[in-house]
Amino acid sequence: MNYHAESELPLAVLPASHVVSHVLLPDASGTMQKRFHATSRLDAAFQACVEYVQRLQDDAPDSQVAIISYSNDACRLLEWTRVSSLSDLTTHQNEWLAQACEHGLGRTNIADALLEAAEMLDAGKGAAQVVLLTDGHHNIGCDPRPVAKRLKARATIATVGIGDDPQEVQEHLLKQLASRGDDGAPLYRWIDDRGRLIAHFSSLAGRLTRS
Repeated sequence: MNYHAESELPLAVLPASHVVSHVLLPDASGTMQKRFHATSRLDAAFQACVEYVQRLQDDAPDSQVAIISYSNDACRLLEWTRVSSLSDLTTHQNEWLAQACEHGLGRTNIADALLEAAEMLDAGKGAAQVVLLTDGHHNIGCDPRPVAKRLKARATIATVGIGDDPQEVQEHLLKQLASRGDDGAPLYRWIDDRGRLIAHFSSLAGRLTRS
């Protein structure tokens, strides 16, 4: 399913003044180097992450954000940081992309990404949102479903699949990992367009959510 409009997201809205913790989990496996229109999937993923942060800066500058890329295992690219303190996001984007490439470009360990997010959120308070992006199948590490179940007790999980064909990702698994919206549907989107990907991340950031 392609993303078309912000209204498609059936999420509960919190006041913008409510401090929310956000963890972004971009896939940095080898297949993320494939083309995604005019750029690579990995480039598009980090452009979307920057758009997410920019939306938070506008709507909820007291929020905190962390970014964890993952391939064979997880790598913390950004420890907890108040979004209002992040300037020159283009430079940050290039740094995060370089670190993700240096650490990743292997297989796809979704479970380790979720475990790292859970560890970062365990000591925190307040509402939290985790956004996981992938272009492939979970193919190394433990079963991510028990990890997601644990994480959902602390945060909303939104999952995003990207690529040329929905069969490239495990949509059934990504729907299981995702939290459910007010309408009972999983907070999962398949997206095959860079512009819609960026718009979707902006929409997710603009809707301060929890399960």
